[in-house]
Amino acid sequence: MNKHLKSLVFKLLAMTLFLSCCTTVFAALPPDLSPQWNNVNSCTVDISFGSGSISSTISINGKSGATFYNGTIVLEKVTGEGSGIIATWTNQSSSTNYFDFDETVYVAPTSGRYKLTINIWTVRNGVTEKINASANKVY
Repeated sequence: MNKHLKSLVFKLLAMTLFLSCCTTVFAALPPDLSPQWNNVNSCTVDISFGSGSISSTISINGKSGATFYNGTIVLEKVTGEGSGIIATWTNQSSSTNYFDFDETVYVAPTSGRYKLTINIWTVRNGVTEKINASANKVY
């Protein structure tokens, strides 16, 4: 192989190696993809507005034998400056594989975005995991 061809091949290989090491790849999750848990089949979080009230509804369908404990639920209004907590419910639990939560706060909603979040632990067959889920809704 002549000297110029060797130099060209070397430069192409070096450039390929450089580009492959310095490339950042970003991937987005499809909008219909939901988190997968070992102990939970499904989790639904919803906010609804009434005249003078905000309702928070959460339903978790655990796999057979799952239980839920030490849950915290937070309803907040999200603003440009951060968020303001409207209500917090702590020590939420269920000794069955279903966790249902339905509470209404009697506060007149004002225009803006509201967020309902649950953080709860579940255990099944010795496997413990934390369930984090939330919903956002604009009034």
